[in-house]
Amino acid sequence: MILISILMRRPSCRIRSVRPSHVIARINYASDIFQLGHQPLTFVTLRHNYHVVSKRLRSIEPHFSRACRWPSPNYFSSFSKAMSYFMLSGNYACSETFRQTPTPNLVVDGIGPISLPLSTRDARLIISNASRAPYGHNQQTIVNTSVRDTWEINAARITFRNLSWQTFVQGTVLPSVLQKLGMQVTAPRCELHKLLLYQEGSHFARHQDTARTPGMFATIVIILPSRYEGGAVEVSHAGSSRSLTFDFASQSQTSTTVLAWYSDVHHEIQRVTSGYRLALTYNVIRPPSRGTVEPLPSVPDVLTFAVDNLRSILQRWAELPNRRRTFFAYMLSHQYSIDDLEDDGIQALKGDDKHKVGYARDIAEQLGYRSIGRRSAQVQAQAG
Repeated sequence: MILISILMRRPSCRIRSVRPSHVIARINYASDIFQLGHQPLTFVTLRHNYHVVSKRLRSIEPHFSRACRWPSPNYFSSFSKAMSYFMLSGNYACSETFRQTPTPNLVVDGIGPISLPLSTRDARLIISNASRAPYGHNQQTIVNTSVRDTWEINAARITFRNLSWQTFVQGTVLPSVLQKLGMQVTAPRCELHKLLLYQEGSHFARHQDTARTPGMFATIVIILPSRYEGGAVEVSHAGSSRSLTFDFASQSQTSTTVLAWYSDVHHEIQRVTSGYRLALTYNVIRPPSRGTVEPLPSVPDVLTFAVDNLRSILQRWAELPNRRRTFFAYMLSHQYSIDDLEDDGIQALKGDDKHKVGYARDIAEQLGYRSIGRRSAQVQAQAG
């Protein structure tokens, strides 16, 4: 789904009258409402079906303009530019190579201990006891080796006899990944998902990870010492104009490599040209909020220009003499499930999205807007 953060001066704006061609738009969630006098400032998410991408936003804007009068073009462009200044240092994907790590003492039920670096004998034993890895397609889980040619073993069959391995994953790998991705989460955890084996010819076409468990927001892949060639990982994201390629085959036999990315990142595992690539995959999970609100990013001095710029725009907007209903729309980078937004609201936002919305909310409060609660809203506009 495509998400847009909307700043709305009057939540009663008649979006029901919007009828863009070939579009079903729905306001699913209003996370927080701020009010200055009679002018509320609302953060909401606007959901489209997958057919609506950023290039079609231009065709939607005129319909919104007829339903609710936009602020002047200068205000809209100034607001979009101001939000772009609040960039987080984290990326949508990251990697790290470890020369020295605890030996996991990996044991697979039905096979026994697996030696590392992975031997040809153990690789063949894994294949004889594994299943073809499926993938999600149109709400179905299917096996098609032309798309995904990989062997997998479920987490329930995997044991680590060295307790230091789990300490390494939770205490070293996870904090490093969160820092590199620019995510601040209270009490996150890594949950083992699969053991994956790629042999010669194995690959996985470009895809997105499925949210396999509630609260999942990222994937960690730990490539265990194993000799192989090929198997590079290419990742890309709608919020970035460039892709990233991770290729660690040359050092795979003597090191442990960690790859991580947000769940909505597209990625491809290129063909393994020789050898065996052994990897553990983990789900990175944010625990339920349990009614608590995680602190949002503060406004540091180094962003004084960006803060002052956005504050000036919001202040001038609040003082507009025109009382007609207006709103701003700003498209976020990541995709989110409705369940996550309904359960955790703003805490479900990732990376730059959470960073930007956090700054905007912080500045709004500094301007005298007050929080008047949290609510859900659902407004539907369907093509006729």
